[in-house]
Amino acid sequence: MFSVHRDPNNPFIGPESDTPWKALAAFNPSPVRGKSRTQVLYRAAAEPALFAGVGDLELSTIAIGTSTD
Repeated sequence: MFSVHRDPNNPFIGPESDTPWKALAAFNPSPVRGKSRTQVLYRAAAEPALFAGVGDLELSTIAIGTSTD
């Protein structure tokens, strides 16, 4: 069994304002460690303004990040 603790000074995922589909939020990370890399599946949310005129459309996307270190 292991424990995971949030580090408030160093989050490893977060929103990216320059990428519309993940500008609002990034959350629910799920890391998987392989032999030579770590991959993280996470959910990202777009800014509602991206869909102006569509009503109350909220979009979240499943994304993947990869690291070799």
